[in-house]
Amino acid sequence: MSYWTDLLQASFNGVPFGVEAEGGKFGRRWARHEYPYRDTPWMEDLGRRAREHRITGFLLENDQVYGGGPVIQQKLLMIRAAETPGLGQLVHPSLGTLTGAIDGGIEFIARWNQGLIYELHFDFVESGQPQFPNVSTSTLAGVTAAAMTADTAASDSFISRAEVALKQGAAVVKMAQSTVSLWAAQAQGLVNDARNIYKFVYGMQGGSYGRYFGGRLNGFNPSAALQATQQAGVTVSSLMAQGTVLRATVTNSGNTLSNIAGELGL
Repeated sequence: MSYWTDLLQASFNGVPFGVEAEGGKFGRRWARHEYPYRDTPWMEDLGRRAREHRITGFLLENDQVYGGGPVIQQKLLMIRAAETPGLGQLVHPSLGTLTGAIDGGIEFIARWNQGLIYELHFDFVESGQPQFPNVSTSTLAGVTAAAMTADTAASDSFISRAEVALKQGAAVVKMAQSTVSLWAAQAQGLVNDARNIYKFVYGMQGGSYGRYFGGRLNGFNPSAALQATQQAGVTVSSLMAQGTVLRATVTNSGNTLSNIAGELGL
């Protein structure tokens, strides 16, 4: 077998023609990036470039090699083949059957001194099958969604537990607030009792007064009480003044506790 015997009969979409010259353009697609103050560019590989085949052929009247008939009929058949919608098939003499399209159409040239022949010029570009987007799982989106779900669940769990604890804490604080308010009210009522003035004097030390200390008097005798306090070096006025100060202290303390308890309330 040799080069000449291995050559295939060229045709496009079933219409045969003779080949005078054929060539091609192959390689990679490159994007050239040039930068200021840099002597060499960066060539970015964008993938394989389209395979282009440049064909120079002919249609010959009643050609015996490829079996052509009248040259005008051959031309009409080739025009119809070039205008057929969709991808076409080129039988390349050395590369075999290729699928693609004629880019830019077929150029026919007839010379006055070669009346029974048409020159053909065209560029054939190989094409693959169309590829459309398909559905696939995005692992990044899946992980992100799972993380968001876990975060939401954790937040909800914390909020539910914290809500219970806060409600319990609020109940305890309110109970403490109520207890403090009640105690302050009772203390205030005790110090405001009019009998406390009497009890200050009634409880004074002395041999002739004070039933809690073994005194002889069981009733209230102002003159005896005054005499007993004078004998102890303590006056009724001083005791009443001391009682007033103590009542004011209790009142202030009660108000302070009530305010603090109020601020703790939720």
